Amino acid sequence: MDRTDQAQKNASGATRLRSFARKRRPEKIEATEIWVCYPSGKAFRGEATDNLRYASTGRYEAAPLLKLARDEKLSEHFGVDEFFPLGVRCDYIRIAPALVERLEAIRERLGGPEIRVHSGYRPSFHNDAIGGVVKSAHVDGLAADISAGGVELSLLYKVADEMIGQSGGVGFYPNVGYIHIDVSGCPWRWSDES
Repeated sequence: MDRTDQAQKNASGATRLRSFARKRRPEKIEATEIWVCYPSGKAFRGEATDNLRYASTGRYEAAPLLKLARDEKLSEHFGVDEFFPLGVRCDYIRIAPALVERLEAIRERLGGPEIRVHSGYRPSFHNDAIGGVVKSAHVDGLAADISAGGVELSLLYKVADEMIGQSGGVGFYPNVGYIHIDVSGCPWRWSDES
C-alpha cells in the first residue's frame, strides 16, 4: 500500500489518520504503526506502544507522537523545527497535518507573507511551566500561536477566522502580537484585548 494512501480526507477536508496494528516480537508487546501524511507529500511512520499511545482527549483526537528530524519539511513553507518549543529538549513531537494545511491556507489567502510560529507543540511539562491552560490544544499538537510579516494582526485574525471556520478555535492576542489557531474541532473565539 502506498504510504500516501494512509491518509484520508474527511468531509471538512482535514487530513484523517489511519492506523493499523502489527504484532512485533516478542509477543507480549503489541505496537500500532501509524503513517502520518503531511501537505509536503511526505509520510512519516510512528510507532505507538503503551508508553507512547495518546488517545482521544474529549471532543477531538490528539496528533500522534512522532520522532521527526528537525530539518524535515511538512509543507512548502513549514518545517518541523518551527513547531518545537524554544529552549526545550524533546525527541518527540505532535503536529496535526490539518494544522499545517490551515497554516498554508492562511499564508496563501494573505498573499504569501512569512508566517512565524511563536508556539506550536508543547510537551505537558513545558505547558505547565509557562502557565498554559490545562487542556491546551498545543499539548495535543493541534495549535499554533502565529504572526505574519507585514500584516496587521486584525487582518491576520480575520483571515484565520475564515480559514479555521468551525474546525477549531481562533484567539486574538494584540498585547503580545500574535493570534492563536487550532484544529481542535471546538469553534471558540476569544480575545485578550484590554
